[in-house]
Amino acid sequence: MENVLLKYTLRMDEELVQKMKVIAEDERRSLNREFEYIIKLSVKHFENKHGTITKEDLAKIGFTKK
Repeated sequence: MENVLLKYTLRMDEELVQKMKVIAEDERRSLNREFEYIIKLSVKHFENKHGTITKEDLAKIGFTKK
């Protein structure tokens, strides 16, 4: 099964976005890929601390995979 990429609008402080651009460029990633990388690190950190987020956890917040 193919992974579906969702679009999500993110509102952020302009200075923070500019700083993220510097980091992304240094890491040779697009700004979008840098955000994705950081979000994945955050999820990994959360799951290491609290356990894996399950399908049941996702269902509790109303997320259902199509």
